[in-house]
Amino acid sequence: MDNYSLMFEGVDCVGKSSIIKEFNKNREFEVRITQRPLNLQDSKKIYKNLVDRIEKGHYLFDRGFISELVYAPKYRDYEPDFIEDLMARTRNNVIYVFVDADLEVVKSRFDFDFIDIDDIKGLQQSFYLASDFEWINFINIDTTNRTVEESSELLRKRLEENYGITDL
Repeated sequence: MDNYSLMFEGVDCVGKSSIIKEFNKNREFEVRITQRPLNLQDSKKIYKNLVDRIEKGHYLFDRGFISELVYAPKYRDYEPDFIEDLMARTRNNVIYVFVDADLEVVKSRFDFDFIDIDDIKGLQQSFYLASDFEWINFINIDTTNRTVEESSELLRKRLEENYGITDL
């Protein structure tokens, strides 16, 4: 894979942003935090822009297509039916990095106490279901018993083993 980007997906507080920051030390990826769309029209604009960036390559995206598939119907009251087409269009240029952790670990990382463990569990399940495309490039990183440095190194190793990416 010559022209690729990594798209980090997962529920809040699993370590996506921390891994991105650690992984990008001494590397030359541009980091982009994907905006939260306000509505379906806004979503189409944001994700079209994201596709344009993907086609140029070498980005680290903090959230992306799969997050939109999970969060839009649940919290923004629309179905992002166009996302699968965009995923298919960029399938040779994106490696999805699904970051996860045990439920109790995720809950302990939240800054507030009113989050329900069942809500977190439901979102985690939604991410698993939304990322169940046989044709996507996919790496799973569980941060439960790993430091950020260990998670970043595991990502580097999996990129090399699974995709032959050695310029890291």
